[in-house]
Amino acid sequence: MRTLVVLAALVAVSLAVARLPSKLDSITDRMECVLCEDIVKDSEKWVGDEEQSKEKSIIKKCENFFGGSGNPLAKGVCDGLAEKWLDKIIKHMEDPNSEKQDSKKACQDIGMCKQ
Repeated sequence: MRTLVVLAALVAVSLAVARLPSKLDSITDRMECVLCEDIVKDSEKWVGDEEQSKEKSIIKKCENFFGGSGNPLAKGVCDGLAEKWLDKIIKHMEDPNSEKQDSKKACQDIGMCKQ
């Protein structure tokens, strides 16, 4: 009987661990989406300005989202976000034919938010 309980517990733990990566991916995707929407809302004010200075302010905003620039995890996540998505966001926001007022739609068009 004891063996059966231990075996059942091991199976339960194994199933939980197997699902963990997909849950983490879902959390990461949602964080990227929220950050994108926030960046798009802010970028409506500065589209067409010097991109380099805006990139730094977006990275700083992202780091603050994760608790400040002193957090090495925040720096890594935000630098990665900027490298992967920032050019697409800027290009989308500068395109006169793209949706800018609806940040959710803009981020879906870019690919940072799921439909």
